[in-house]
Amino acid sequence: MFTPVNLRYTSHHLWLNPVGRNDVYVGITDFAQKEIGRIDSLDIQREGSVIEKGESFGTIYGANKSFDLIMPVSGRIIMLNAEIEKNTRLLNSDTYHFWIVLMTIGAKNLHGVKFLSAAEYKTLILQKNN
Repeated sequence: MFTPVNLRYTSHHLWLNPVGRNDVYVGITDFAQKEIGRIDSLDIQREGSVIEKGESFGTIYGANKSFDLIMPVSGRIIMLNAEIEKNTRLLNSDTYHFWIVLMTIGAKNLHGVKFLSAAEYKTLILQKNN
């Protein structure tokens, strides 16, 4: 399973890629897209939506199951990926290239958040599969 080392991961199978001090790209992991199967559609909250830590900012619907997108930090959606909105199956082709949302979170919202490293995320997946 390919897991880039430069990203932060969550136990809810999301990756986060910080951009500057306050913004992060958010996407799903390769493990998640394989569990979902062929991704048929997305239901994502709109730009400007404020998402609290632990809340869902959307759902991905696929051939095998649906998958809620749970935010590990509070923030506001500042941009949806237009490519993904037009063609959701791009997520099946390269989950680490095609982000879903760009969020602004602010440095204070990162306080106390425990992200997983690539190695820790791989260990989590192995534990779930055993």
